[in-house]
Amino acid sequence: MRLKSFSTTLDTLRRRFNDSSSEEDKLEKNIQDETSIKEVSLQDAKQSDEKGVEEKVFNDESFSIDVAPKPEDELSGIVKARYLTEHSSRISFYICYFSIFLLFFAISFQAECYYSLTAYATSAFAGHSLLSTIAVANNIISAAIKPPLARLSDVFGRLEAFLFSLLLYLVGLILMAASTNVQTYAGGSVLYNAGYTGVELIMTIFMADTSSMANRSLVLGISYLPFVVTIWIGPRVAQEFYMHSTWRWGIAVWTILIPACSIPFLAVYSYYQFRAWREGALKGTLTINPVELFKKLDIIGLILMTAGLALVLLSISLASYDTGKWSDAKFIVMIIIGGLCLIAFVLYEIFVASFPALPFRLMREPTIGACCAMSFLFYITFYCWDNYYYSFLQVVHYTSITAAGYISYTYSFTSCATGFFLGILIRLTKRYKWYFVASIPVYILGQGLMIRYRGEQYNWGYQIMPQIIVGIGGGVIANLLTVAVQTVVSTENFAIVTALVSTVTPIGGAVGSAISGAIWNSVMPKRLEKNLPSDLKDQAYTIFESLTVQLSYTRGTDARNAIILSYSEVQKILTSVATGFAGAMIFPVWFVANPRLSTVKTHIFDSKESKV
Repeated sequence: MRLKSFSTTLDTLRRRFNDSSSEEDKLEKNIQDETSIKEVSLQDAKQSDEKGVEEKVFNDESFSIDVAPKPEDELSGIVKARYLTEHSSRISFYICYFSIFLLFFAISFQAECYYSLTAYATSAFAGHSLLSTIAVANNIISAAIKPPLARLSDVFGRLEAFLFSLLLYLVGLILMAASTNVQTYAGGSVLYNAGYTGVELIMTIFMADTSSMANRSLVLGISYLPFVVTIWIGPRVAQEFYMHSTWRWGIAVWTILIPACSIPFLAVYSYYQFRAWREGALKGTLTINPVELFKKLDIIGLILMTAGLALVLLSISLASYDTGKWSDAKFIVMIIIGGLCLIAFVLYEIFVASFPALPFRLMREPTIGACCAMSFLFYITFYCWDNYYYSFLQVVHYTSITAAGYISYTYSFTSCATGFFLGILIRLTKRYKWYFVASIPVYILGQGLMIRYRGEQYNWGYQIMPQIIVGIGGGVIANLLTVAVQTVVSTENFAIVTALVSTVTPIGGAVGSAISGAIWNSVMPKRLEKNLPSDLKDQAYTIFESLTVQLSYTRGTDARNAIILSYSEVQKILTSVATGFAGAMIFPVWFVANPRLSTVKTHIFDSKESKV
């Protein structure tokens, strides 16, 4: 059944909310064998003190979560993943995790170089103001790519989905490095972000496959540890490329390093897939014809979602650049059509799609709905101020490329370090909800301090302090969003709920980028025209479009002071809006469950003896 009555849903939500702190007294161990997972009724379950609650699967009369009909035979990707787990040696797993750690190190290094150089790349094509528009497009494609990739990883295999993502990643980098105009650069950036998102998603699914619930947060925290190191060297390397070579080589060099870091993971996975094929382990797997695959990938739903988000958000971002476009019939029609596409998408996903890309019925479970809402608000908040923050630091606080990168990535450093220590705490306490609850006020405080300490009169320390506070709160939130949703579904649905939250995330980022772009493009030119000396007012557009031109005015000149004042005024608006969205996160966090987490592996190809 797709929809239950409103009253029974509220009863279930109320029961979950009231009983979340004592679930260990109500749930019993979810018994598994090597070939199946038995669902346990929530009403009849009791706590197992020895091993804890492995997972919660809702399958009672008043509430049920069934993502899609099960095929008669198992999908090839799931069989391949099970074969790897059941037949690989401990050394093979060590190699896989080492490769994943190495790959996270490389892509984090690359991301910081990209972030540090992208303002100069767009300025080279007189397109600095398009940063937010490019970010909107990146987030839209990141949202659209996750559901089909998660499905592909089940249908064809984790390895195949990973290779496809890696191909997009490399093609995007090549296009950006070889671009001759801002359009080509933006197109390459979109492909790069699609590949980056896919690589990260498949690695996350692999870690979910092979770790216990109690260790899930710790495993994710360890995978993000490379960011703690690379934030200090990434901006320095980017500056060296810009000063002594070109921004193009700063992007192109990673087309060699990223594949090299992937080789151990690819080698192990390929070897065991070959063994599975040779031994005939894949003979009984489900074969899907093109029509069935079309349905499983939910192509129609993804087209509606992508078209709707693109038409609405990109139109808003571009129209704000020229206020006259709001009276242009073309932009009005685009926004209307985009809105209709989004409405059609929701209706199609609920009533038509056999395998919805965004299974809205999953959101009826309070924890999943709350995490989706928090993920949406969390990334709106971040992208409201992030797109132009790097430029803000260089213009207003006279930072170098390196220093601006260090300050910008203080958030990443703090959040990654916080995620690691949070994983240790959860490993010891087997609980996570109250860390979630405590993180929200911390995150709001950090956002509020960014409003207060934005002006030129505040030194770099005042810029770093809010980033540390935001990073502590954000590190807890980002880590637990994935862990929380995986505790309330059966383990065969890990991939789909992970993709669900991961899809909502970039949609929030796209909305936040559209908001920041609208504010920046509509307010910043007016502030420059107002604040610039009279002899430079006719150059306001040129100054607005290029970070290089903005930095060319020396410290203490009237022109530089006018630019700084304009940046400070716009930054106040951006951070104020962000703080408002952060405050809204207080409400959904209370609906997140608080189960006792197990140290037993919880994946569909687990063995009874496996412990982590």
